[in-house]
Amino acid sequence: MPVLEQTGIEKVLAAAERGELGAHAILLYGPRGAGKGGYIHRLAQAWLRKSSAEDDRALAAFRRGNNPDFLEIRPVGPSAIIKLAAITYTDGPKTPGADDHAHAPLQQFFRMQPLMSANKVVAILRADRMNADATNALLKTLEEPFPNGKLILTTTSMGRIPATIISRCLAVACGLPTNAELRRLYPNADDEEIRLADGAPGRLAEILQHREAYGEIIRFAEQLFTRSPDSFLRASEELTDVAEGIADSTKINRRAAIAETLECLAIYLRADARSKPTWVETITEAHRRILQNGADSIVLDWMLSQLLLASG
Repeated sequence: MPVLEQTGIEKVLAAAERGELGAHAILLYGPRGAGKGGYIHRLAQAWLRKSSAEDDRALAAFRRGNNPDFLEIRPVGPSAIIKLAAITYTDGPKTPGADDHAHAPLQQFFRMQPLMSANKVVAILRADRMNADATNALLKTLEEPFPNGKLILTTTSMGRIPATIISRCLAVACGLPTNAELRRLYPNADDEEIRLADGAPGRLAEILQHREAYGEIIRFAEQLFTRSPDSFLRASEELTDVAEGIADSTKINRRAAIAETLECLAIYLRADARSKPTWVETITEAHRRILQNGADSIVLDWMLSQLLLASG
Protein backbone atom coordinates (compact mmCIF):
# COMPACT_ATOMS: atom_id res chain seq x y z
CA MET A 1 0.00 0.00 0.00
CA PRO A 2 1.21 3.57 -0.62
CA VAL A 3 2.84 5.80 1.98
CA LEU A 4 0.95 9.10 2.15
CA GLU A 5 2.70 12.40 2.88
CA GLN A 6 1.76 14.78 5.71
CA THR A 7 -1.42 16.00 4.01
CA GLY A 8 -2.50 12.36 3.72
CA ILE A 9 -3.45 11.98 7.37
CA GLU A 10 -6.40 14.37 7.08
CA LYS A 11 -7.50 12.69 3.84
CA VAL A 12 -7.42 9.28 5.52
CA LEU A 13 -9.40 10.53 8.52
CA ALA A 14 -11.96 12.22 6.29
CA ALA A 15 -12.39 9.03 4.23
CA ALA A 16 -12.82 6.97 7.41
CA GLU A 17 -15.40 9.40 8.74
CA ARG A 18 -17.35 9.13 5.48
CA GLY A 19 -17.15 5.32 5.64
CA GLU A 20 -15.09 5.23 2.45
CA LEU A 21 -11.74 3.98 3.76
CA GLY A 22 -11.11 0.51 2.36
CA ALA A 23 -8.02 -0.29 4.45
CA HIS A 24 -8.44 -2.53 7.49
CA ALA A 25 -5.03 -1.68 8.99
CA ILE A 26 -3.40 1.77 9.35
CA LEU A 27 0.21 2.38 10.38
CA LEU A 28 0.73 5.90 11.75
CA TYR A 29 4.38 6.87 11.82
CA GLY A 30 6.22 9.99 12.88
CA PRO A 31 8.31 11.46 15.69
CA ARG A 32 7.25 11.32 19.30
CA GLY A 33 4.81 14.10 20.07
CA ALA A 34 3.58 14.47 16.49
CA GLY A 35 -0.03 13.95 17.55
CA LYS A 36 -0.50 10.25 16.78
CA GLY A 37 -2.67 9.82 19.89
CA GLY A 38 -5.19 12.33 18.61
CA TYR A 39 -5.28 10.65 15.21
CA ILE A 40 -5.91 7.28 16.89
CA HIS A 41 -8.94 8.72 18.67
CA ARG A 42 -10.41 10.20 15.51
CA LEU A 43 -9.83 7.05 13.46
CA ALA A 44 -11.16 4.76 16.21
CA GLN A 45 -14.32 6.86 16.52
CA ALA A 46 -14.86 6.74 12.76
CA TRP A 47 -14.59 2.94 12.76
CA LEU A 48 -16.61 2.38 15.96
CA ARG A 49 -19.49 4.74 15.12
CA LYS A 50 -22.67 2.82 14.29
CA SER A 51 -24.97 5.71 13.37
CA SER A 52 -24.75 9.33 12.34
CA ALA A 53 -26.47 10.44 15.54
CA GLU A 54 -24.42 12.71 17.80
CA ASP A 55 -25.37 10.55 20.81
CA ASP A 56 -24.27 7.31 19.13
CA ARG A 57 -23.87 4.71 21.93
CA ALA A 58 -20.56 3.42 20.62
CA LEU A 59 -19.02 6.90 20.49
CA ALA A 60 -20.37 7.84 23.91
CA ALA A 61 -18.85 4.70 25.43
CA PHE A 62 -15.52 5.29 23.68
CA ARG A 63 -15.33 8.86 24.98
CA ARG A 64 -16.00 7.56 28.49
CA GLY A 65 -13.17 5.06 28.03
CA ASN A 66 -15.33 1.93 28.35
CA ASN A 67 -16.29 0.85 24.82
CA PRO A 68 -15.96 -2.99 24.89
CA ASP A 69 -15.17 -3.03 21.16
CA PHE A 70 -11.97 -1.01 21.50
CA LEU A 71 -8.69 -2.51 22.71
CA GLU A 72 -5.38 -0.72 23.25
CA ILE A 73 -2.14 -2.70 23.32
CA ARG A 74 1.07 -1.07 24.52
CA PRO A 75 4.52 -2.25 25.67
CA VAL A 76 4.63 -3.45 29.27
CA GLY A 77 7.19 -4.25 31.94
CA PRO A 78 10.70 -2.88 32.53
CA SER A 79 11.75 -4.08 29.07
CA ALA A 80 8.83 -2.28 27.37
CA ILE A 81 8.02 -5.18 25.06
CA ILE A 82 4.80 -6.35 23.39
CA LYS A 83 4.83 -10.12 23.72
CA LEU A 84 3.06 -12.95 21.95
CA ALA A 85 0.44 -13.13 24.73
CA ALA A 86 -0.85 -9.72 23.64
CA ILE A 87 -1.66 -11.08 20.16
CA THR A 88 -2.80 -14.66 20.80
CA TYR A 89 -3.07 -17.23 23.58
CA THR A 90 0.10 -19.22 24.18
CA ASP A 91 0.34 -22.88 25.12
CA GLY A 92 1.14 -24.06 28.61
CA PRO A 93 0.39 -22.78 32.11
CA LYS A 94 0.48 -19.05 32.65
CA THR A 95 1.77 -17.39 35.79
CA PRO A 96 0.61 -13.78 36.16
CA GLY A 97 3.44 -11.29 36.39
CA ALA A 98 4.41 -7.67 35.94
CA ASP A 99 4.99 -8.12 32.21
CA ASP A 100 1.51 -9.53 31.52
CA HIS A 101 -0.92 -7.74 29.23
CA ALA A 102 -4.11 -7.18 31.23
CA HIS A 103 -6.51 -7.85 28.36
CA ALA A 104 -7.68 -10.58 26.02
CA PRO A 105 -5.28 -11.29 23.15
CA LEU A 106 -5.93 -9.45 19.89
CA GLN A 107 -6.97 -12.51 17.89
CA GLN A 108 -9.48 -13.65 20.50
CA PHE A 109 -10.80 -10.09 20.81
CA PHE A 110 -11.43 -9.96 17.05
CA ARG A 111 -13.19 -13.35 17.00
CA MET A 112 -16.09 -11.93 19.02
CA GLN A 113 -18.69 -9.89 17.17
CA PRO A 114 -18.94 -6.18 18.08
CA LEU A 115 -21.20 -5.66 21.08
CA MET A 116 -22.33 -2.11 20.33
CA SER A 117 -20.13 -0.74 17.56
CA ALA A 118 -19.82 -1.08 13.80
CA ASN A 119 -16.37 -2.70 14.15
CA LYS A 120 -13.90 -4.08 16.64
CA VAL A 121 -10.87 -1.73 16.78
CA VAL A 122 -7.41 -2.48 18.18
CA ALA A 123 -4.70 0.16 18.58
CA ILE A 124 -1.13 -1.12 18.98
CA LEU A 125 1.05 1.67 20.37
CA ARG A 126 4.78 1.55 19.59
CA ALA A 127 4.36 -1.44 17.32
CA ASP A 128 8.15 -1.54 16.85
CA ARG A 129 8.35 -2.93 20.40
CA MET A 130 6.68 -6.23 19.41
CA ASN A 131 9.02 -9.19 19.78
CA ALA A 132 9.48 -11.67 16.92
CA ASP A 133 6.73 -14.04 18.10
CA ALA A 134 4.19 -11.24 18.47
CA THR A 135 5.13 -9.83 15.06
CA ASN A 136 4.65 -13.20 13.36
CA ALA A 137 1.28 -13.69 15.04
CA LEU A 138 0.14 -10.22 14.01
CA LEU A 139 1.23 -10.89 10.43
CA LYS A 140 -1.22 -13.78 10.29
CA THR A 141 -4.04 -11.44 11.32
CA LEU A 142 -3.02 -8.91 8.69
CA GLU A 143 -2.91 -11.58 5.99
CA GLU A 144 -6.31 -13.01 6.98
CA PRO A 145 -8.21 -10.04 8.44
CA PHE A 146 -11.32 -10.53 10.54
CA PRO A 147 -14.52 -9.20 8.86
CA ASN A 148 -15.19 -6.56 11.52
CA GLY A 149 -11.61 -6.11 12.71
CA LYS A 150 -9.77 -2.81 12.28
CA LEU A 151 -6.14 -2.20 13.30
CA ILE A 152 -4.25 1.00 14.11
CA LEU A 153 -0.50 0.69 14.63
CA THR A 154 1.87 3.49 15.64
CA THR A 155 5.62 3.87 15.58
CA THR A 156 8.29 6.52 15.84
CA SER A 157 10.71 4.33 13.89
CA MET A 158 9.59 2.88 10.57
CA GLY A 159 13.00 1.21 10.23
CA ARG A 160 12.10 -1.12 13.11
CA ILE A 161 8.83 -2.30 11.57
CA PRO A 162 9.28 -5.40 9.37
CA ALA A 163 8.58 -4.85 5.68
CA THR A 164 6.02 -7.67 5.80
CA ILE A 165 3.96 -5.63 8.28
CA ILE A 166 4.36 -2.33 6.42
CA SER A 167 3.30 -3.87 3.11
CA ARG A 168 -0.04 -4.99 4.61
CA CYS A 169 -0.93 -1.61 6.15
CA LEU A 170 -1.81 1.81 4.83
CA ALA A 171 1.20 3.75 6.14
CA VAL A 172 0.47 7.39 6.91
CA ALA A 173 3.03 10.00 7.91
CA CYS A 174 2.31 12.18 10.94
CA GLY A 175 4.68 15.09 10.42
CA LEU A 176 5.50 18.13 12.51
CA PRO A 177 4.18 21.68 12.26
CA THR A 178 6.45 24.53 11.23
CA ASN A 179 8.11 26.58 13.95
CA ALA A 180 5.70 29.42 13.18
CA GLU A 181 2.71 27.10 13.67
CA LEU A 182 4.24 25.75 16.87
CA ARG A 183 4.69 29.26 18.23
CA ARG A 184 1.05 30.05 17.49
CA LEU A 185 0.00 26.89 19.36
CA TYR A 186 2.27 27.60 22.35
CA PRO A 187 2.99 31.34 22.51
CA ASN A 188 4.50 31.05 26.01
CA ALA A 189 7.22 28.58 24.96
CA ASP A 190 10.73 29.99 24.65
CA ASP A 191 13.30 29.14 21.98
CA GLU A 192 15.16 26.65 24.18
CA GLU A 193 11.98 24.73 25.04
CA ILE A 194 10.98 24.52 21.38
CA ARG A 195 14.44 23.17 20.57
CA LEU A 196 14.19 20.63 23.39
CA ALA A 197 10.83 19.46 22.00
CA ASP A 198 12.42 18.84 18.60
CA GLY A 199 9.49 20.66 17.00
CA ALA A 200 6.90 18.14 18.26
CA PRO A 201 3.75 19.72 19.74
CA GLY A 202 3.07 16.79 22.07
CA ARG A 203 6.58 16.91 23.48
CA LEU A 204 6.42 20.67 23.87
CA ALA A 205 3.14 20.39 25.78
CA GLU A 206 4.78 17.88 28.15
CA ILE A 207 7.83 20.09 28.61
CA LEU A 208 5.67 23.10 29.45
CA GLN A 209 3.63 21.00 31.89
CA HIS A 210 6.87 20.04 33.71
CA ARG A 211 8.74 23.22 32.92
CA GLU A 212 11.01 23.36 35.96
CA ALA A 213 12.23 19.76 35.60
CA TYR A 214 12.91 20.03 31.86
CA GLY A 215 14.52 23.42 32.40
CA GLU A 216 17.25 21.62 34.35
CA ILE A 217 18.09 19.60 31.21
CA ILE A 218 18.52 22.86 29.29
CA ARG A 219 20.68 24.29 32.08
CA PHE A 220 22.87 21.16 32.13
CA ALA A 221 23.24 21.23 28.33
CA GLU A 222 24.27 24.89 28.32
CA GLN A 223 26.86 24.30 31.05
CA LEU A 224 28.58 21.62 28.96
CA PHE A 225 30.07 24.35 26.78
CA THR A 226 31.86 26.06 29.67
CA ARG A 227 32.72 23.19 32.01
CA SER A 228 36.26 22.71 33.26
CA PRO A 229 37.79 19.21 32.94
CA ASP A 230 37.36 18.63 36.69
CA SER A 231 33.66 19.57 36.62
CA PHE A 232 33.07 17.14 33.73
CA LEU A 233 34.17 14.30 35.96
CA ARG A 234 31.74 15.42 38.68
CA ALA A 235 28.83 15.95 36.29
CA SER A 236 27.48 12.40 36.53
CA GLU A 237 25.94 13.12 39.91
CA GLU A 238 24.44 16.38 38.61
CA LEU A 239 22.89 14.60 35.64
CA THR A 240 21.44 11.94 37.93
CA ASP A 241 19.83 14.71 39.99
CA VAL A 242 18.34 16.18 36.80
CA ALA A 243 16.88 12.78 35.88
CA GLU A 244 15.46 12.33 39.38
CA GLY A 245 13.74 15.69 38.97
CA ILE A 246 12.15 14.41 35.75
CA ALA A 247 11.07 11.23 37.55
CA ASP A 248 9.50 13.16 40.45
CA SER A 249 7.66 15.59 38.18
CA THR A 250 6.40 13.18 35.51
CA LYS A 251 5.94 10.13 37.78
CA ILE A 252 7.98 7.77 35.60
CA ASN A 253 10.51 5.31 36.99
CA ARG A 254 14.20 6.14 37.47
CA ARG A 255 15.51 4.27 34.42
CA ALA A 256 12.87 5.78 32.14
CA ALA A 257 13.72 9.23 33.54
CA ILE A 258 17.43 8.77 32.83
CA ALA A 259 16.61 7.64 29.28
CA GLU A 260 14.30 10.64 28.80
CA THR A 261 16.97 13.00 30.11
CA LEU A 262 19.60 11.61 27.74
CA GLU A 263 17.22 11.70 24.77
CA CYS A 264 16.36 15.34 25.45
CA LEU A 265 20.03 16.20 25.95
CA ALA A 266 20.91 14.70 22.57
CA ILE A 267 18.05 16.56 20.87
CA TYR A 268 19.09 19.88 22.41
CA LEU A 269 22.78 19.55 21.56
CA ARG A 270 22.09 18.29 18.03
CA ALA A 271 20.67 21.69 17.13
CA ASP A 272 23.59 23.67 18.61
CA ALA A 273 26.57 24.58 16.43
CA ARG A 274 28.78 24.71 19.55
CA SER A 275 28.42 20.96 20.12
CA LYS A 276 31.46 18.79 19.46
CA PRO A 277 31.10 16.42 16.49
CA THR A 278 30.81 13.22 18.58
CA TRP A 279 28.76 14.51 21.51
CA VAL A 280 25.33 13.55 20.19
CA GLU A 281 26.61 10.15 19.03
CA THR A 282 28.05 9.46 22.50
CA ILE A 283 24.87 10.51 24.31
CA THR A 284 22.75 8.41 21.93
CA GLU A 285 24.93 5.38 22.69
CA ALA A 286 24.52 6.01 26.43
CA HIS A 287 20.76 6.21 25.91
CA ARG A 288 20.84 2.85 24.13
CA ARG A 289 22.83 1.26 26.97
CA ILE A 290 20.38 2.59 29.58
CA LEU A 291 17.46 1.09 27.64
CA GLN A 292 19.34 -2.22 27.60
CA ASN A 293 19.53 -2.18 31.41
CA GLY A 294 23.10 -0.93 31.70
CA ALA A 295 24.15 0.25 35.17
CA ASP A 296 23.25 3.93 35.08
CA SER A 297 26.21 5.18 37.16
CA ILE A 298 28.70 3.34 34.93
CA VAL A 299 26.98 4.45 31.72
CA LEU A 300 26.83 8.11 32.77
CA ASP A 301 30.47 8.11 33.95
CA TRP A 302 31.54 6.60 30.62
CA MET A 303 29.45 9.09 28.64
CA LEU A 304 30.81 12.15 30.43
CA SER A 305 34.40 10.94 30.16
CA GLN A 306 33.86 10.59 26.39
CA LEU A 307 32.37 14.09 26.19
CA LEU A 308 35.41 15.43 28.05
CA LEU A 309 37.82 13.67 25.69
CA ALA A 310 35.95 15.07 22.68
CA SER A 311 36.21 18.56 24.18
CA GLY A 312 39.95 18.32 23.77
